[in-house]
Amino acid sequence: MISKEEAFPLPFIGQYLGSKARFKLHELFKYRNGKDKVDVPIEAKTDGGSIPPIAYSIIGGPWSGRYVEPTIVHDYTRSIAITPEDYENSDRMFLDGMEICKVKPWRRKVMWRFVRAHAWWRLLKGSKK
Repeated sequence: MISKEEAFPLPFIGQYLGSKARFKLHELFKYRNGKDKVDVPIEAKTDGGSIPPIAYSIIGGPWSGRYVEPTIVHDYTRSIAITPEDYENSDRMFLDGMEICKVKPWRRKVMWRFVRAHAWWRLLKGSKK
């Protein structure tokens, strides 16, 4: 397994946008892991971990855990996803990124299952239009 520094070679630099813990990147952010290469562009927006406040004491807040870097990549790849395969790849990279960042196995499973359920909900919702 590669190191966090190899997978996420650049720090995330930007500014908070006020409500709902939104953050806008001011510099390029990269993810590299084998065949997965993602460049999150300048001006991309993220809300960190999309964690309901009721779960903060169990999972952590949007910006407090080891999962922050994977959530930035996940938010961006989800924002450009079109097909079910795109969503699946985005969610897989999120899971892989959390493992690289040494998120506890039980925590990454909970977070990954939530994002997979959310992907299917969005696809089903979109198909009703």
